[in-house]
Amino acid sequence: MFQDPRMRAAVRELAAAMIEISEPELLATTFEILRDTTQDAKDRLMAARMIWDRANPVMTKHKIEVEHHLSSDELDVQHYRALQKIGAPMSAFLARFGHNGLARVQTLIMAEEAKQKQIESNAGVVDGEYEEVETVE
Repeated sequence: MFQDPRMRAAVRELAAAMIEISEPELLATTFEILRDTTQDAKDRLMAARMIWDRANPVMTKHKIEVEHHLSSDELDVQHYRALQKIGAPMSAFLARFGHNGLARVQTLIMAEEAKQKQIESNAGVVDGEYEEVETVE
């Protein structure tokens, strides 16, 4: 009977309801122990701790900082694209990168675009065997 997950869920639900109903009585008993000066100090401290822990639960906070550092090539590509976007004249490109640097950045961009085209052309292509199946309506 208790192997049935529905039966275990029902028992769990009933137990949770019984605990919830008895919470005021449990709290009253804990306060009695806390306030009774004839009780052992250890018991009174435990009662105080139980009440305090439930009233002010311990919270853990995490702060995560993520930093992304670009390589000099990535920065150059970004600068090149920004100059393109604002329609800068060729003299601005040459001032920023120099003759050799401009050729290097243009090569990087062409390689990046070729890689992107290859990825797009391979999208949806799956290597391997497949079998066509007719659907029955």
